[in-house]
Amino acid sequence: LDTISYTIVGVMPPNFRYPAGADVWENLGSALAGPAGAARAHMFSFWVLGRLRPGVTPARAQSALDVIQRRDWSSDPASKGWLPFVHPLRDLLVGPVRTPLLIMLGAVGLVLLVACANVASLLLARATGRWHEIAIRSALGAGRIRLVRAVLAEGVVLGVAGGAAGLLLALWGVPALVTLAGSELPRFAAITLDGRVLAVCFGAGAMAGALAGLAPALTAIRRAPADVLKSASADPRRSGSSRLLSVLVVAQVALTMVLLSGAGLLVRSFMRLTRLDPGFEPSHVVVAQLELPATLGFGAQRAVYVRQVLERVRAMPGVTDATVATGIPLAGGAVSSVSRPGIPARPDQDWAWIAAVTPDYFRTLGIAFDKGRPLQAVDPGVVLIDEAAARTYFPGEDPIGKAITFYGGSFLAGPMGEILAELG
Repeated sequence: LDTISYTIVGVMPPNFRYPAGADVWENLGSALAGPAGAARAHMFSFWVLGRLRPGVTPARAQSALDVIQRRDWSSDPASKGWLPFVHPLRDLLVGPVRTPLLIMLGAVGLVLLVACANVASLLLARATGRWHEIAIRSALGAGRIRLVRAVLAEGVVLGVAGGAAGLLLALWGVPALVTLAGSELPRFAAITLDGRVLAVCFGAGAMAGALAGLAPALTAIRRAPADVLKSASADPRRSGSSRLLSVLVVAQVALTMVLLSGAGLLVRSFMRLTRLDPGFEPSHVVVAQLELPATLGFGAQRAVYVRQVLERVRAMPGVTDATVATGIPLAGGAVSSVSRPGIPARPDQDWAWIAAVTPDYFRTLGIAFDKGRPLQAVDPGVVLIDEAAARTYFPGEDPIGKAITFYGGSFLAGPMGEILAELG
């Protein structure tokens, strides 16, 4: 790893994938004490994982950590303004897609109910033609429980068969879904078919089949055998089964309308998103992620290496411009607390994403300026902010030429930057 030799001491199980994308887990103490330890100390942002005792809530843990951190401010002035934030690990793993996934689960549940109503209609229509058979079996001594069990068994068999067909489709569809989802959706790479999926699949199929066969079964045993045998020539439209079929059809139409309305709103929202101006020009722009070895260090050597890579990319045929940044649009960057000199900092409230870019970043992406001027290669201690940051930290003021302080990364004293421009 980074030209340093290591000895493998273990192999993790295939279902362990945290953090996402990690293939090798290195001892943190050895990593910081090794040959590239000084550089890695600047590169790493650390997550502290802890298992709470029973009865201890995240809010209580947050309060305890705040007390400890504030106590350290007096002994370590460089850490003043830093406060830890406690989050349940599950929330961090799922991310902001929890609500959309729950909505999708609800939509899938509605589709399942529509399918159940459809199968129930078919089973009821089939049971109507078998009423005389059921009546004869009842007259010959078959109990109601036995008759209900026979009708329900047909629905369960159909449900399990449908579950098996869905499982075969999932064997082909899951790899395609994981590939199309990319790496931005949390935990999508961990989607696999295992014993739990099999149990849920066949269990849901059996329950759906039993639910679909319940109405025909109850309708079949509700009428007396003598009445069924006497009504051989009766108008089937006057029977209770016809009314039940009508109810099932109405239920299917109602559930389908809910799904169609939701799908229509989703398509409308998607079309509006495709027409939304992202603030930059994404056409004909490609992105490549470069992982730098820790042996390059964190100073001038790394800057020279990045500059050489940038020059080689610009010299490639077909490339009109190129830039280097620690983040790309809409993907965030380094998280840092932000404040204005002379105004008390609120590290628990004022946070921002901070990205380091080369001066050609804004020209390459076609980003317009609302006020001020772009960066220059010789600019020391200057920054550009977006309109949201200007509105938050300089309400009713012109931010150009004023100073802003931010903490984060390897900066210990909080660098102060003069604001050059405001991005539109």
